[in-house]
Formats: sequence, structure tokens, C-alpha cells
Amino acid sequence: VNAERNKVLDPKYYVQVKFENAQNDSESPNGKGEFAQGSRKLYYAYKQSASGVRAPQVIGKDYDANGYHYEFQGWEMRENAASVANSANTPNATDGTNAAAPVVPVVTLFASAAPTPTTVSNPPKIKLYSSAEIAGMKFDKNTTFTAVYNKTPNVIDASKQDEIPDGYVATIFMPGFGRTWADGSHKPKLLYIRHGKDKEDNIKFAQKVASDTAAELSGFTKWQMFDAKGVKSNILLHDNWDISKPRIFVAEQNGVDDVKIPETVIAVGEGIPNANKLVHNTDPRVSVSIDDSSTVDVSKPGISTIMVNVTKPTDEIDKTTGKQKTVTTKLPVRVYVLPNVIADNDLPAKGTAEAKFIEKNYRKVTYVAGSGGEMKSPVFTYWVRKGAKDLHMPVPDVLAANGYVFKDWTSITSETPAAPVDKRKATEEEREALYRMAIMYGMPYAAKLISDSHNSTPAALQNLLNEARKQHAEQIYNAKREELAQIAESEGNNNLASEIRQSHDSLQEIKDKLVQNGIDVDKIIEQVNEKALLAKIAKEAVKPWLAKQISNSKHSSIESLKNLMQEAGIDLTFANYEETNKSDVSDEQREVLAELADEADKPFVAKIIRSSKKSSLEALKQVLRNAGVNPEISMPEPQPTRETTITANFELMKPMRFEFRSSAVSGIPATFTLTNLTENSSGNATVKVDNTDFTINNFIPDGIGSNGLLPSCNGTTCKISGTPKIVDGKPKVEVKFTTVDQYGRRAEIVVYIDIVDSAKPEPTPEPDYSTVPSDYVVPAYEPAPAPVPVVPLQDKQKTGVKGDLLPQTGVDASQSALIASLLASVGFASFAAKHRRKREDGKNN
Repeated sequence: VNAERNKVLDPKYYVQVKFENAQNDSESPNGKGEFAQGSRKLYYAYKQSASGVRAPQVIGKDYDANGYHYEFQGWEMRENAASVANSANTPNATDGTNAAAPVVPVVTLFASAAPTPTTVSNPPKIKLYSSAEIAGMKFDKNTTFTAVYNKTPNVIDASKQDEIPDGYVATIFMPGFGRTWADGSHKPKLLYIRHGKDKEDNIKFAQKVASDTAAELSGFTKWQMFDAKGVKSNILLHDNWDISKPRIFVAEQNGVDDVKIPETVIAVGEGIPNANKLVHNTDPRVSVSIDDSSTVDVSKPGISTIMVNVTKPTDEIDKTTGKQKTVTTKLPVRVYVLPNVIADNDLPAKGTAEAKFIEKNYRKVTYVAGSGGEMKSPVFTYWVRKGAKDLHMPVPDVLAANGYVFKDWTSITSETPAAPVDKRKATEEEREALYRMAIMYGMPYAAKLISDSHNSTPAALQNLLNEARKQHAEQIYNAKREELAQIAESEGNNNLASEIRQSHDSLQEIKDKLVQNGIDVDKIIEQVNEKALLAKIAKEAVKPWLAKQISNSKHSSIESLKNLMQEAGIDLTFANYEETNKSDVSDEQREVLAELADEADKPFVAKIIRSSKKSSLEALKQVLRNAGVNPEISMPEPQPTRETTITANFELMKPMRFEFRSSAVSGIPATFTLTNLTENSSGNATVKVDNTDFTINNFIPDGIGSNGLLPSCNGTTCKISGTPKIVDGKPKVEVKFTTVDQYGRRAEIVVYIDIVDSAKPEPTPEPDYSTVPSDYVVPAYEPAPAPVPVVPLQDKQKTGVKGDLLPQTGVDASQSALIASLLASVGFASFAAKHRRKREDGKNN
């Protein structure tokens, strides 16, 4: 046995294979894990031959109370140890590679990013071995394997991992109804929480998670716990925090009943209102401020959220400072930033804050097309911010009608006076003014009626207020008169009391009668108020019998009543006598005056008014006056409706004008032809101009002609024909033609024909030799050839006209060519009639 033992211990033959646990650290004072009971930690393996080393079973440690646990990942081998790779399925211990395919898979894990609960995290390039890999190794040196663990959190945000890990429970946390998380979001948070083995550790950690999550809520007070079926669990029961099944936590957040969040609407480029306008706070003890992290981009339209800090005192006293503790609630306030120009089809729904803002602060601008054109854009009505600068107004597309062209834009602003107060609905401003008047008159019931009357006219609401004031004044008078009558009765003067009840005198006159009868009215009223206060204190001390006795006492002095209360065990040393000096100003009246200060951007004045519980109504009004704010409420002046209309103006295309001049010989038939050669002359296509259809490029004669020359048109061709003559000494004929092209443009052609009297042909002008140079060369005389005799032709062979007669016919070859070229230049073809004179023998040529 000793020989075998010595051989095993001899390093020539055997090597040691040891297994060690990971070292402890500050986060694992009890170790990161432990080996299973009975696990072997030391082996002796025959060099380069023996395999089959069995690694110990390792169990990770739980630190559930601290919110994490350790999971075993694998074995790390010491750097100075190596294995012998002499088998097809044996991995090399130095680099973890095989020359051939291994039977047991080799897994190499590297930590290249921040670990998650399901990702193995290890230092870079550290090879970890599984128990199966170690069992297949052969060793030639002493080798040590160290257990490696991964620290895994016990709570996982479900937004980062879809699947629930083994041993974890789904838990949902939600803000209170109508409330949000501190960042303004309202969606529930789903967390996976590990349920460990130790019950107390589970409870401790679950409460920690709930507490940490509550820190993300503003104004948090406590959680309500529900199971998946909606059954509520008592959070005060310790064991209910041992969360092993899905749970739902709903927060209770302290109320902000005195704080209202109005919808804030501004236009692009305007400043953000101050905090007191973003949040309407009626409690003077509450302070409101905009969170430093809030930023709003007012340079472009959209919806921005501003976080507002609302700080209010609690009932707890800070032991360190001796002051009341405060709790700050973060409230999200949405600010709607509207563009300065809003298309009509982009208007918000009626009744919304945005719609009311637009109605009050924007002007309607409408584009229209004038005569001769039409709008082509689908949107041509816009709402423009009053007073805005550098506007980028969209310009709609317009189309000119046939025959018209766009000219320019012109604008006009019309003003429509407000309808009479009995013919229209009251505006929001008018209802608000009447509501405030009713409050200041001490009639909250009438104020509510006015506020709820959205379809009433201003006249009807004003009449309602007037009638309510009459009734209210009568009620006050009757109550005060009865109070004075009771004072007379308390002094034993029943006759005077009866007289007062039947009287219609003013209250001051009644008081004067009481004084004349030796009754100090003011002193008695003060005693009545003190008696009422003592009765209230008795009720608060839970002594209703004493309160009743005090109220019914008629002749007891205040001192005797106080003694009676002390005998009943009520200590009046610290009794609250504030109400004896309390103002008769109602909270609603005080709030109306504070709102006037807020609207004037004087929040400090508003806070003074809200805090002044003992001041009279007149004193509070004086505070406003001193701050430059008018405390008197009046009806706003009816505002006219102003609208701007921008008109696209068009004008008729100026017609093209052509003139044609020619001449004809009186008494000799003549024909002149005009032809429109413009393209697109189909002969039947029409174009409408000013509701009149025109056939494109056709000629239309204007007039019936004169002097024997009559116009006639057929489509694109017109003729002026007839036997011209001079009438009434007027030798000129004027004929007009019009035509319209495919664009509706008009062309006017005026033909002037001068009629020449055949008996008085126009004289041939004498040549002007004044421009001929005086010095010129006379060519040498050359004898002319002998004349050839000319044989006169027979009459039937004559086809020409004598040269000396050509000027009389009015037909000159050069003149005809000129006329043809002029007409061709304007799109017309013309033909001059060829006139013949009678032969000397009386026959026609």
C-alpha cells in the first residue's frame, strides 16, 4: 500500500488536479457559491494517460435581501497547467482547441459588453471549462481549477427582456388614477422580481423595489396591492410581501385638489406664461415653480410638456428644523404652440382650448377670385395671428378665364359690428364677467346658473343677475331685520320687536329705533357672535348638550358661559377665537379678486389676497388698487368681427389690332379676301369668353359695310365685295372684323378702302429732281437702231391694256404684291380684283 501511495505522490508518475472556490469580496461576504456536500476537491491523475476527473457540483449563493444572487458559469484553469492532446476528442488545455472534432462541445465565453441577467460575463480571453470538458482531459502537470460566478440582479426591467427568467415573478407598478410618473408618462412599469428561497429576504427585497419605484412618482403616499384577479391584499400584513405570484401595485398619490391645470395655448414665438398661469393654485400655502429641467421650443408648432413643481405643507413636523414638512408633486403641464397661420381645414374642434384661443386671437383671411378667373387651390381660407410679424402666408393657385390674364392681388378688411345683446349668444368673456359680478354680490347660486348658460344671450344673463340681486337684497334685508327684532325680544321689548318685523324701514333706521329704546345693538351683536363661537367649541369638544344649552341661553353673559364650559372640562386657554374676527368675505369673492391680480401678472398680490382671511372686501379691493389693478368688474365691450378678403384681380387680354388700307375705283366691281391662317383652326372648336361661345379663329364682321362694298364671312375667310361708289361725298369705306383664338384673346382687323372716282383718277405725282446731283456724266451719243415697223393686231388678238391707261384702273402689279405681303405678315391672304376698262370700240377686254 505504501509503495502504491508513494508512486501516486511521485510527480514522475502522477499530477495533482485541484478544485477551488472563488474568493469572497465585499458584495459576497458569505462567498459566491459552495460545493455540493461530498464533492471531491483533489485528484491524482496518471501523467498523460488517465482521464475522467469529475469536477465538484457548484451551487451559487443567494443575496436576495440585497437584490442579487450568484450563478455558476464554469471553471477557470491556472495558466501554468496544460493537458495532453493525444486523443481525437481531447481538447488542449492551453488554448482550448482540437485538431479533430470533439465529442464534448467546447464553449468559450468572452465578456465584450455590459452583462445582462442572462448573459455570461467574464474577463476577456478567459477560457472557462465545463465539467464534461474536464472529465475528458489528460494532464501532465499539476492543475488547479477555480469556480467562476456571475452576479445577477433579482429585478429585471421587462422593457429590456421579453421572456421571464426561471424563478422570477411578473410584477406591475402603476401610478394612481389620473396621475403620472415624475417624467409625465402614465404607462405601467413591468418588472420581473426573483422569488428566492428565504422568505424574509424576499419580503425585504420586494419592499425595497416598491420603495425605489415609488421614488419615481410625485406626491407618493402608499401602494395598494392586487393579485392578477384584482383582489386587494393588505400591504400592512408582512407576509403579503412574499411575492411568489404576479402582483399589481397601484400608487396612492397625495391630492392636489387646490391646484388646477388649465390648458395653455400660445402661438409660435410667444413666451411661456409664468407658473401661476400654467397652474391655477388657490391655496396660499402652496408654492408653484417650473422645474429647471423643463424646456419648451416655441419656435415651431407642436405640443410641449412642462414639468411644474407644486410644493405644499404636510401635517408632519420636521424634528430637525421644527418646521412643517413639505411634499413636492411634479405635475405635467401641456403647452399647445399654434402656428401663426392656420388653414381652415386644420382648425381644432370647437369648444377646445385651442379653438377658443384662435377665436379670440386670430383673424380670418379669405382668398377669392375676382371676375375673369377662379381659385384652383383646395384651401383658400386661413386664420392669421393678430399682430404677428414676418408671416409666411401661403398664396393659392388661381387660373385666369379664357381671354383674361392675372393682374394683381388687392385686400380689404371688413368690420361687422357685434349683434345686439338680445340677438346673439353671450361670449365666454361676457359670461365670465357676469359670473364674477354674481360672486362679488354674494350670490354663488346665480353665478353657477350664469356659468352653465352657454346658449343664453347677454341680455338674458344680465336680467337674470338683476333679478337675483333684487331677491338677494330682499333676503338679506329680511334676515337682518329679523336679527334686530330678536335683539329687541332679548331685551324684553316685544312690542318693538313686532314693530320691527312689520316695518319696511331701512336697517339703519331700525338700528336707530333700538338705540332710542336704550338697546346697544353693536354690543349685543358682538355677544351673539361670541356665543355662537362658544357653542361651536363645545361641539368640537364632543359635548353637544353643552352646545345646545349655550345656543338657547338668552340672558347669560359671555363670562358665565365660559365658566360653564370650564366646569364641563373644556380648557379655553388655547381656544381658537379667530372666527370672531373673521372677515365676512367669502372664499369665492377672495378668489375672484386674486384672479384679477393673476391676470394682471401680479402673482404676489394674488397671494396676499388669498392669505388675507380677516380683511374686509373693501380692504382687499384697496390692495388691488394700490397695485394698479382695477377691482371693479364690468361687462366687456362687444367686439366687432373683422375679416380680411384678398382678391385675385384679372383683366381682359388687350386685343390685337390690325389695319389694312387699299383702294378701289368707283363703279368698277371689286373683291377683297381676308383669310385667318392661324393654327388650331378646326372650324368647329369653341372657346367661351364672358359666357359667350366663340368659334376659334373664325371671323365675325362688325357692321354691314357701306359705299357699295359689303362684308361676308364664312369660317376663317371673309370677303369685302361689291361695286364701290362715293356716297355723300365720302370716298372712304371702313369695315371691321373680329376673331378669337383658342386662348380667348381677341383680334380686331380694320380694313380701310379709298374709293377713287373713275372720271378723276388721281394725278401722277411730278418727279422731284431736287435731290438729283447737279454734276453728272452724260454718256456719249450712240445712234439708235433703225425702228422696226409695228403691225397693229386685230381686236380679237388684243389681250393687254395700254400702258398709259394703267394708273386709271387702280391695278398696279407692284401695289398688288405689296398688299399681299402685308396681309401675309398678319396671317391673312388677300386678293385684289382685276378691273378692266371698255375698249375704244365699246367691247369689254
